[in-house]
Amino acid sequence: MAPPLWNIQYAHLYNNVEENEVNKELEWNKLDTFTKYSNISSTDYHVTRLKLIQDWDLNNLTDERIDYLAHLEHIRWSRYHYLSNWKYGIPANGKNKDPKQKIHIDLIPYEKLSKVEKDKDRDTVKLLLEFK
Repeated sequence: MAPPLWNIQYAHLYNNVEENEVNKELEWNKLDTFTKYSNISSTDYHVTRLKLIQDWDLNNLTDERIDYLAHLEHIRWSRYHYLSNWKYGIPANGKNKDPKQKIHIDLIPYEKLSKVEKDKDRDTVKLLLEFK
């Protein structure tokens, strides 16, 4: 299974990982199978996303349009988790998720996400829009 092109960019953005071919594979291999397939799902959805916005000027996206796409990305991400039997929950370890219990603190409506989490969805959309 090959890593999506944007995975290393995401690792660079959030973990300050240098973008190169070696790290591309290393970062991908750090992910568990569920997360890998979630990332592939995001890449698959990207084709639909591009069809939705085919009439937009992608060089001049407004904050409102980026937020709209981030909202849709959160819905996609949430549904992927729900279809895999995850539910909302606050992990005892203080992290965002507990894969063993299949609970995640961010399985909530987009509007209720923290600014940090909304920004991650916005950043994901911006990264994916580089691959038109």
